Amino acid sequence: MTRKRELSSPTPAETFVPAVSFTGYPDGKTPVQFIAGVESAPVSAEFAQLMREKGLVSTPEGDL
Repeated sequence: MTRKRELSSPTPAETFVPAVSFTGYPDGKTPVQFIAGVESAPVSAEFAQLMREKGLVSTPEGDL
């Protein structure tokens, strides 16, 4: 029997590439290490946007 996994959050998930290494709390309680230059695990769109606003996300060279 196959179970369907339900997402814990109704918001869409996305990834980003950190510009610097840092520890973040995408769910508000669990520490996650983000490594500069390495694509993140999926996080909420709100968390990814907050990281962009703080300048912690790399910008692709073509998007300057």
